Amino acid sequence: MTEDKGELSADPNPSGNARPKLLAWLKAGLEGKVVGTGPTLARYSRDFGAIGRKRPRLIVFPKSEKDIRFVLATARKFKVAVTIRGSGCSANGQSLSDGGILIVTVRGRLVTPLEREDNCFEISAHNRWGAVENWLNAKGRSIPVLADNLSLTVGGTLAVGGYGIDSIIQGSQISHIKRLKLLTPDGESCWVSLDKQPDLFRFSLAGQGRLGVIQKVVIATEPYSRYSVLFQHSHRNLTDLAESMAWLDHVSANCPPLFKAYQARGKTVSVYGYYADSLVKARAYKASPLDSARDNSMRRILPAYRRLRSLSVKLWVGHYGHRKRMWSDFLVDYQGLKELTAVIESLNSTGGFGSCLKSVYVLANRTTGRGSQLPFDAGEVGKGPMSFGVGLYCMVPTNDEAALVSVNRSMQLCLETALCSGGRPYLYGWHGLDDGQLQKIQGEEFNQFQNLRQQMDPEMLFQRGKVLTRQQAEEIVGY
Repeated sequence: MTEDKGELSADPNPSGNARPKLLAWLKAGLEGKVVGTGPTLARYSRDFGAIGRKRPRLIVFPKSEKDIRFVLATARKFKVAVTIRGSGCSANGQSLSDGGILIVTVRGRLVTPLEREDNCFEISAHNRWGAVENWLNAKGRSIPVLADNLSLTVGGTLAVGGYGIDSIIQGSQISHIKRLKLLTPDGESCWVSLDKQPDLFRFSLAGQGRLGVIQKVVIATEPYSRYSVLFQHSHRNLTDLAESMAWLDHVSANCPPLFKAYQARGKTVSVYGYYADSLVKARAYKASPLDSARDNSMRRILPAYRRLRSLSVKLWVGHYGHRKRMWSDFLVDYQGLKELTAVIESLNSTGGFGSCLKSVYVLANRTTGRGSQLPFDAGEVGKGPMSFGVGLYCMVPTNDEAALVSVNRSMQLCLETALCSGGRPYLYGWHGLDDGQLQKIQGEEFNQFQNLRQQMDPEMLFQRGKVLTRQQAEEIVGY
C-alpha cells in the first residue's frame, strides 16, 4: 500500500474528514471486515456490565494475525486509539473504545489446539474456553482451572488472571501457562516465557492486555474426569460461612479439589467436591468432614459439571433481563475474608445494596508464592496457603439512578475494606481503582510494567483507559 492517502491529525479520536480516510485505508488493507456505520457500532458501545457507554469510531473483525498487525500499524501511522475486545464480558468498560478503533478478536469456530510437550496444548487466545474444553475432553484432557462462564475467551481471562471452583488446589489460570505468543503495539510478534523475555511474559498475564494482543498460549492440562461429587452445607449467614472456612487458612495438601460458596435467593451455602472418572468411583465418595460445617452434608453426583454450571450461570443472568450489572470481585486473605463479609452483612442490613445484590460468591485460591514471577496475579495476597475471592453481583434496574449511586457507594466501601486488609480488586469487574493505587499495590513491578508500555507504545494509543479512576466511576453513576 502506498503512502499517498494522506495523514490524519494527531487526534486519537478522529472525526470529520479524517474518519472516511481511516475507513478507506482499513478497507483497502484488511482481509476481514471493518464497520463504520449502523447498529453494530451501538451494539459494541456497551460491555457485559452495561453501566457506561463508549462508542467506537470503527470496528474491525480481523481474519488473521496479519489483520491485527495491520490495524496496529494503522493506529501508529494515524495516531488513533485502538482497543481489543474478546467476548466483551468485562463489567468496568475495559473492552470498550471511546471514539477509536475497536478490534473484536473472538472466533466463531474453534481454532484446533495443537499438542505440545508433557500434556501441554497450544491454543488460540481468541477461542472460547467452552470450545477448547469440549475438544480436550474428547482427548481425555481438561483445563486445570476454568471460570464458571465458558463463553469467555482464552485471552480475555488470561488478561485478568482467571479463577474458578478448581482454584482451591490449582490456583489461577495464568499459573498454568508455559509460554505465550504476543503481538505488541509496535508490531513485533514473539513467543515469550519465564526463560525468554520474561518481563513481557510476567506482565502480559493479568496485565489487562496492555502490553499487546495475546495470540496463542501453551497451557498445561489435567486428565479429564467426567463426574463431580458435591457435598453441600447450609450456613446461617456470611459470617457463619467465613468462620466455617477457618481450616483453609492453615490447610495441608489434603484438601478437596473443588470448592465454592454463595449467598443467593435467601440461602447461604458452601460446596466441597471431588472428581471421578466413573460413576462407581463417584458413588464411593463419602462426606469426610474437615470441619464441623461439613457434617450432614447433602451429596450430589453430576456429569459434565463445568458445562452444567456455565449453562446455569447463563440462565441466571438471563433471568434478570436488561439490567446494569455492577459486578465486583475482591481477592483477600482469610482475615480480609472475615472483615469483608462482615461489611457486606452490615450493608445488607442497612439497605446499602437495596434489592440489587443478587449473589455473593466465594472461591478459595491456592497461593503459589510466585508473586515475583506473576506480579499481577491478584490471588497472590496474604501469607497463608489460601486467598479468597469474594464476588458481589448486583443487578441494577436500568432507569433506577438512585439505586446505581447507592450500590456504587457500597462497592467502594467494600473496595476500601479489601485494600485495608492487604487485598486487591479483580480487575475485570467494577471498581474505582486508578493507576496511583495500582502502583501502591504492585510496587516497583508496576513501574517496570509502565516502562515496558512506554517503550512499545510511546503515545499510549493501545488499550487506552483500561483502568477506571474513582472520579470517572462517580461521573458515570451520577454522584
